[in-house]
Amino acid sequence: MATRRDVLAYIVSKLPSESVQLMRLTTVTYLCDWRSALTLHRQLTDIVWVNPFVIKAQEIAEFLSGSADFSLQKSDQPFVAFTGDESQLAITDEERGCIDFVLRTDSQKGWPELFRLAYSTYPMFTQSVQATLNLPELADKYHSTQQTVLAG
Repeated sequence: MATRRDVLAYIVSKLPSESVQLMRLTTVTYLCDWRSALTLHRQLTDIVWVNPFVIKAQEIAEFLSGSADFSLQKSDQPFVAFTGDESQLAITDEERGCIDFVLRTDSQKGWPELFRLAYSTYPMFTQSVQATLNLPELADKYHSTQQTVLAG
């Protein structure tokens, strides 16, 4: 099972530019955790997401700042680069599939569309502001809702 470091490193290393805006990394990571909750019934990271998820950007920045494998350029729009060894990342094929799915979506949409997509996910529009998001539980509710709609 991947660690938070492995997931963040994989995302940063696979995005097209050498460094990634922190907000974009946060958004992609949230979407990867949501995709994993939908398909694997668990999150990829140990991040405790809240609504809105963007407030976790600071927590991610602090985590990255404490790691020798990342370079965090602080500015109005902080950027992140992975400086570690990609071959050392412990990510299963299932986990990689979830991340790659989100990265393909990211490459097909621009940043504004990806941001809107993240805010249109089931957890974002069904949970109150500041609510803690149990993504696997919400994924189960989402699947139940979809089955009810299809059956009804």
